[in-house]
Amino acid sequence: MTEAETETLMRSGVAHHVEGRLGEAQSVYLEVLQRQPEHAGALHLLGLIAFQSGEADKAVDLFDHAIAVRPDFPEAYDNRGTALYALGRYEDAVASYDRSIALKPGQAGPHANRGNALQTLHRGEEALTAFDTAIALDPEFADGFNNRAVTLMQLDRAQEALGSADEALRIMPGFAAAHTHRGNALHALGRLEEALVSHEAALRLHPDYAEAWCNRALALSDLGRHEAAAADHARAVALKPDFAIARFNLGIELLQLGRLEDGWDGYEWRGLAEAGMAPRTYPQPRWTGQEVRDRTVLVYHEQGLGDSIQFCRYAAMLAGRGARVVLAAPASLHPVLWTLEPRVRVIGQNDDPGPFDFYCPMASLPQSFGTRLDSIPAPARYLAADETSRAQWAVALGEKVRPRIGVVWGGSRLLKNDGRSILFDQFRSLISDVLVPGGADWICLQNQLWPADAEAAANGSGVRYVGDQLKSFGDTAALIEQMDLVVTVDTSVAHLAGAMGKPVWIMLMFNADWRWLLGRDDSPWYPSARLFRQAQPGDWTSVLEDVRQTLPKFLEGLG
Repeated sequence: MTEAETETLMRSGVAHHVEGRLGEAQSVYLEVLQRQPEHAGALHLLGLIAFQSGEADKAVDLFDHAIAVRPDFPEAYDNRGTALYALGRYEDAVASYDRSIALKPGQAGPHANRGNALQTLHRGEEALTAFDTAIALDPEFADGFNNRAVTLMQLDRAQEALGSADEALRIMPGFAAAHTHRGNALHALGRLEEALVSHEAALRLHPDYAEAWCNRALALSDLGRHEAAAADHARAVALKPDFAIARFNLGIELLQLGRLEDGWDGYEWRGLAEAGMAPRTYPQPRWTGQEVRDRTVLVYHEQGLGDSIQFCRYAAMLAGRGARVVLAAPASLHPVLWTLEPRVRVIGQNDDPGPFDFYCPMASLPQSFGTRLDSIPAPARYLAADETSRAQWAVALGEKVRPRIGVVWGGSRLLKNDGRSILFDQFRSLISDVLVPGGADWICLQNQLWPADAEAAANGSGVRYVGDQLKSFGDTAALIEQMDLVVTVDTSVAHLAGAMGKPVWIMLMFNADWRWLLGRDDSPWYPSARLFRQAQPGDWTSVLEDVRQTLPKFLEGLG
C-alpha cells in the first residue's frame, strides 16, 4: 500500500471514529496495521477506541506500542496519561502528561489533564498552576475554569472558586458541572439558598447527574431540610449505586432523623467515602451478631476520638456476652478505656492482637447489635478516671470553694474551624457575667488553644488554663471528675463527660452531627447531657444566652 493509500484509509477511519462508529473505525485501523504493523497513528487510535470502550489496560498497551514506534508522539502520551488516570495510576499519569507537554507545550489539554491528576493526588497548588497554564493557552477553555474551581475549593479558596465557575458558565452557560461546582462554592461561603439555585440549574440541564443530587442534598441538610436531603441522596444512589459518598451521606441523614435501623447500612460506606479511612480486612470473619461466648473478638478504632468514646460501650457489651475482647485504640485513650470492663484487653492501634475469631470496626458495633432509637444502650456511666489521677488533680486544683465549671469552646488548634467551635472573644461573655452570688471557677478542659484564643484567655479572662498538664484522656477524665458541670462545644470532651456520667451541656451548631439527632435537648446516648442548639446557622449568641439563662438555677441546685 502506498503512503497516499494509507492516508486515505486512515482518513476514512477517523471519519468513522468522529461520527462515533467505533466498530467501523477499528476495522479500518486494523486493516492499516495488517499492511503496516508499525503504523503509530493506527496504534494510537486503536488505543483511543479501547479506552472509549472501557478497556483502559489494553489502551495503555496500544499507546505504549505507538510511542515505541514514534517516541515524539505528544498526543499518544496525553491519551496514555488519561488511560493511566482511569486505572488509578495517578503519578504515572502525571509523568505521561509531562512528556506530552515537553514535546508540544502549547496545547491546553495536556496541562488541564495534568491538573486533574494533580488534583486527585491532593497536590492543589501544582494543579492550580497547571489549570492556569491551560487557561492562558486557551482563555475560552470552559473545562479548565471548571476544574480550576474544584481545585480552589480543595484549597479552601471558595470566593475564587466561585469566580472560576462563573467564568466557565460565561463561556458555556449549559455546563451542568460548572453549575453544581458553583453551588459548592456558594455553600462554602454560607450562601445556602443561592447554592440550591445553582444545583437545581445543574439538574435541569442533566437530571441524571448523581453528583448534583448529592451536592444539593448537602445544602438542604445544612438548611435543616433533612427529609428532602435524604430523598436527594437516595436519588443519587439510585442513579449511581456505587456512589460511596452519597450512600454514606444518606446513612448520616437517616441516622440524624432517628431512623437508625435504616441508617446503619449507609454508615457502613464511611470507609470508602472518606479519604484515609479504608476499612481493615482480615482472614477471620467479621462479627455481625454471631455467638461469641468463649470466642475472641478484635474491635478496632477507625474514626475520631469522640466516636471511639461513644462506641466503646459496645465492647463492654460483647464482653457481657462472654467474649474475650481485644480493643485496638490510640494510646491517648488507653487510660480511660482501661476502666471500661476488666474483660476488655486494650492494645495499641498497630499492636499484634494475637489470635482472634472475629473482628469488627468499633463504629460498626451499633449495627451488629441491631441498635434502634429505642434500644440505644445508655448506661449512666461506663468510663472513669483512675483514683491516682483523680487525687493528683484534686491537689493540683486546690481546695474547692466555689462550683467548678469545665469549659471547651473550640476543637483542636491543628484543625480548621469547621463550624463547631466558638471564638473565645465571643465565648467569654458567658464567663464575664456574675450569674450567682459567689460566682464559679471556670476551668478550661482543652489541651490546645488557637493562638488568638490563648492570648485572650490569658488576658484576665477568668478562665484557668491547665492544658499543658493534660497529656492523655486519663488526665482529662481526672480533671472532669473535679467539675460540677462541663459546658462544651461538640468535641471529644463532650463524649468523655457523657460517658463518665458528668452533667454536660453541649452547644451545637445548627446542622449538628447525626448523633445528636434533631430538635432534642437531651441525648439517648448520654443521660447526663443537655443540648443547646443554634436557632440559625452560625448563631452562637442565642446559644450562649440560653446557657446563661439556665446556669444560675443549676448552680443554685448544687446547694
